[in-house]
Amino acid sequence: MFTPRGFVLGLVAASVLLIAACGSSSKASSTNTTTPSGSNSLTGTHWLLVSTNAAPTVPATTPFTIQFDATTASGAGPCNRYHLPFKVEGSTVTAGPVGATQIACARPLLTAEQHYFAALEKINALQMQDTQLVLTGPDSTRLVYAKADAAAEKLVGKWDIASYATPNAIISPVPGTKPTMDFNADGHVAIATGCNTASTTWKTDGTALTFGPAASTLMACEKPAGLHEQESAIFAALPRVASVELGRNNAVLLSKEGTILFDLVQHK
Repeated sequence: MFTPRGFVLGLVAASVLLIAACGSSSKASSTNTTTPSGSNSLTGTHWLLVSTNAAPTVPATTPFTIQFDATTASGAGPCNRYHLPFKVEGSTVTAGPVGATQIACARPLLTAEQHYFAALEKINALQMQDTQLVLTGPDSTRLVYAKADAAAEKLVGKWDIASYATPNAIISPVPGTKPTMDFNADGHVAIATGCNTASTTWKTDGTALTFGPAASTLMACEKPAGLHEQESAIFAALPRVASVELGRNNAVLLSKEGTILFDLVQHK
């Protein structure tokens, strides 16, 4: 089993399918225990993948999100956004074909994404508790999600940037650097890119999140290689942030289109 936060930042692709049929009463009483749940209990909820055995290796820095409305499930991976028809009857889930964007990115990321999408197609059982959603299927398929509906104002504190968006995909920080975001209750946030530091403001409304213009120090940092590109990518992604899916120890910052821009892990 791999933990998507310890994926190998190089795994995932396009195409998607999610939550197939969750056995009926006879299946629900077999190996996969399911909690009766109608579509209403999932409608409007947001989740972050925390573990799965769907892919051989998927790094912790590779986030996957999923959310539900009355008739569909949708979400985002490190490369593409996806959606699919989705129906819940008691503990039985029926999913239709997945549609996904076709954004090219690093081969490992596309591979990981393909494994994840393939696993979603196999799902035939659902078990939901207060803050955890478990989807299971044949061949020991298992996807475990943590609830991510907390208000953006709860971001107060320091977070490590586990991955950030580039034009091609989300990637891990340059080795040897530790970029962070430190959200203050007074509406200011301090950002360390691994080279320069910056200050900006942040505003919230429920799960909506936006940043103001950032003011940064102007040091020239040439080493390690890739540091300048990392800083540029972080600053370029900030104004695109529109919302957050906030879990217990991690947070995913999304664009208004639902694209993942930052994957944050609570600083220790």
